[in-house]
Amino acid sequence: MYSIAVVNYTNSLQPTPAPYIKIYESDKLSSLGVFISSILLSAGGLFAIIFAWINKSRCSKIRCGSLECERSVVNV
Repeated sequence: MYSIAVVNYTNSLQPTPAPYIKIYESDKLSSLGVFISSILLSAGGLFAIIFAWINKSRCSKIRCGSLECERSVVNV
């Protein structure tokens, strides 16, 4: 015996509303402050990782982006 399943596709054809973020007037400065702080902390962490890598490096000539320096390697 065969069975036929009927599927209703009308809900999938209707456009869904675009998601939005609602920011209240009182939250604008605090939200902006949190956003700027998180960007600055992330950039600081990235610089800390890069400088730790440079400190552990045994290279005498270091180039990172547009920066370049020559140093003497210290044996510890």
